Amino acid sequence: MKKFPLLLLLSMFFFVSCIQDEAPNAEADIVSCVLDGNVLKRPPLIENDKVTLVVSVGVNAANLAPQFELTPGATIEPPSGTARNFTFPQTYTVTSEDKKWKKTYTVTVQQDRSILSDYDFEGVSLVRVENPGSYPYHYHQIEEVDSQGSTTLVWASGNSGFVLAAKLDGLPDDPTVFPTCSWDEGRTGKCVKLVTCRPKASAAVALAPIAAGNLFTGKFVLENINEPAVCTHFGAGEVFPYRPISLEGYFKYKAGATMTVGTPEQHKHDTDMWDIYAVLYDATKATNSYLDGYNILSDPSIVLLAHLPREERHEADDWTHFFIEFQPFEGGTAFDEAKMKNGDYNLAIVMSSSEEGAYFNGAEGSTLYVDDVKLHYEEEEGNQ
Repeated sequence: MKKFPLLLLLSMFFFVSCIQDEAPNAEADIVSCVLDGNVLKRPPLIENDKVTLVVSVGVNAANLAPQFELTPGATIEPPSGTARNFTFPQTYTVTSEDKKWKKTYTVTVQQDRSILSDYDFEGVSLVRVENPGSYPYHYHQIEEVDSQGSTTLVWASGNSGFVLAAKLDGLPDDPTVFPTCSWDEGRTGKCVKLVTCRPKASAAVALAPIAAGNLFTGKFVLENINEPAVCTHFGAGEVFPYRPISLEGYFKYKAGATMTVGTPEQHKHDTDMWDIYAVLYDATKATNSYLDGYNILSDPSIVLLAHLPREERHEADDWTHFFIEFQPFEGGTAFDEAKMKNGDYNLAIVMSSSEEGAYFNGAEGSTLYVDDVKLHYEEEEGNQ
């Protein structure tokens, strides 16, 4: 009978010990952000070390007090809710609960009008990827930059998925060997260069017979290296509050000589061809609130589609103009102005050096240059 209190005491001791031994959280991340007054025009874009807040036209950016949600136990300096002057980017430092980790975020506030229509691909930054046992790789991240030098849009690409192939093939640490890169010889200033690459190492070929150069609005999330189509989250987070009318720009293109067919059932043409399109879709109806490489041109959540016809996507040695109008999508969702104003619609702009690249079909060396892209939309004149 005397053993029971002793066992109870020991069990309580171990229970308390477990609580005391639980390690403090080592994460130091911004999870979400809000601004008072319903001034945000779309959900905050939160990346590894950057937060972009898009506010309504006319909002006084010189006196805003963003409130941050952090990973459990983390703290932020300056404190959440501090009023600051966001006419230029501000930095914040997040410290983990265990005090061992710190992360510095740059928070930028952009007027709604500033990121909607002109894409000149002048901004570029280097992304460093470490590879255990070898030197690191760097690839280009294409960005849009305003007149003050602030980043207004970060384009997504599949470059991060090509790192393993680059390592297996023994490629040099050179951003221009990646399928997507910045190029200095644009129509005006810089442009984006997209190249279809074919890995050589057998292990790399087994993972991806080809890697098409691509650029799109949204996010590339390396969920399954064997299925790049599911890694492309087209239009994710890109709320678009206007009705788009057309997309135009300039291109140069040369197709590679020999097609590689990784997915025969999705192979339709004997010669390679580039592609560009823009899709307005209802994120509340799309699976996971975004579209991917498998359904970007077929999902019933699509409202409007601007897709350049194949006969207009020809080879061109000189800069050549293209123009595409948005059309209602057959079998899709009818346009609803109330849903548009409510922020339910996302916009994805997609370009690729191989039109069947999502299915590992394409010709090595197919090269596409794109520059000076402009999106026209219904409210444009009223927002000048």
